[in-house]
Amino acid sequence: MKKNRISTFWKKKKQYSFEDILLGTKAQRKERQKKFARFPFLVRVLLTVSFSPLTWLLIAALFLTLAVGVLYLLKDLPSPRRITTGNENFAVTTQIFDRNGTLLYEVFGDENRIPIEIETLPPYVYQASISIEDKNFYNHFGFDIIGITRALHNNLTGNTIEGGSTITQQLVKNALLTREKSIQRKVKEAILAVFTEIIYSKKEILEMYMNY
Repeated sequence: MKKNRISTFWKKKKQYSFEDILLGTKAQRKERQKKFARFPFLVRVLLTVSFSPLTWLLIAALFLTLAVGVLYLLKDLPSPRRITTGNENFAVTTQIFDRNGTLLYEVFGDENRIPIEIETLPPYVYQASISIEDKNFYNHFGFDIIGITRALHNNLTGNTIEGGSTITQQLVKNALLTREKSIQRKVKEAILAVFTEIIYSKKEILEMYMNY
């Protein structure tokens, strides 16, 4: 009787393959893949590729050099909190009203502009800007690696001329940086774009971009 009970127990117990024992069940493997997918692309590459100790040393030296370079650039960077309609780069029309709220005069210099709120615009206006300028606006964290790579490829192959800058980068360039074309300015632009995404919401960034 005891023997039959043991036999029945092993029949009911799920049998695992050698692959399941080594790597876990399909459900466990699927869960690991989901967690792994959350890592940035570069980290996933480094985790999946086997390198020699010398290669790892070179990679560490590269990251250290990049970190030192970023820290060097950080000391001269303006604060992203300066990106407001009160910024000196933003020409705003001065409006003069009487005591009843009636507009009397508008005083402006080279440009006649009034800050707008994004809620006052038809959705297709800013949606068109996103579609043309930055398709991944709601998914990136300031700069778009895929967009930069695509723009570089198209520029090299002569298909189309693309800048590769996100809406956030364009906002930073217009509000805080000069028009200088250099690698150093491009790196500053990318760093400031990341900080801008941390400080402001996507809605605020889009609204400021539309005003610049």
